[in-house]
Amino acid sequence: SYPKVIVIDPPFISQSVWENYATTAALLGVKDGAHIICTTVEQNEGLMERLFKSKVMNFQPSIPKLIYQYNTYANFQSATLSTINPELE
Repeated sequence: SYPKVIVIDPPFISQSVWENYATTAALLGVKDGAHIICTTVEQNEGLMERLFKSKVMNFQPSIPKLIYQYNTYANFQSATLSTINPELE
């Protein structure tokens, strides 16, 4: 049995690292229809589309002391992830 949801929230955001995450996600069940949720910087939007067929969501992780704002990406529609989180409004 494969997981229904795979969450990828990596400490490193380079293309080569994301390609390794994509390989692992494929082994875990992406090809079997698993939902993917990823967090990364805006500059990786094209990479998320290519690797996971994921789109940027309105929900953003709130990490007050982080220099970069991360976005959330998902390969499925979600009412929760489509909503801006209150602490960022």
